[in-house]
Amino acid sequence: MVYLVFAVTLEKFSLAVEVCQVQENQTLLMKFCLLHGINLVYQERAGSLKHNYLTPATSTQIRRQWRDLYKSVKDEALQVVSECNIPHCCIQAPITRISNYNAEWAFCPLPQLPQTTDLKGKDIKIRCRL
Repeated sequence: MVYLVFAVTLEKFSLAVEVCQVQENQTLLMKFCLLHGINLVYQERAGSLKHNYLTPATSTQIRRQWRDLYKSVKDEALQVVSECNIPHCCIQAPITRISNYNAEWAFCPLPQLPQTTDLKGKDIKIRCRL
């Protein structure tokens, strides 16, 4: 059932890209569509390798294609988010460097602040609120 949802979503995405009339936008959306499709395949690599649907070389090639597509769209991703009026609070990708405290699991832990000592030798922790 899940695979059917993925297939329908990918099909609708590609149809929407085809009807886009602005060539520049169509090219960018096609990159995102391809990235979405290759990501679906990438997520199922282990099972496909286990059942001999893929060879290790093919799996490596899929990863390489996924990485190359990702690199080609990462600079334009925030532009797409802003042009689609998606609020920053809905973004849960650490690569965007946008803080989202509703999704703290998506980010690296905050750096530990250095401890200072006062003249009496007692430890004082510096606290700041972001």
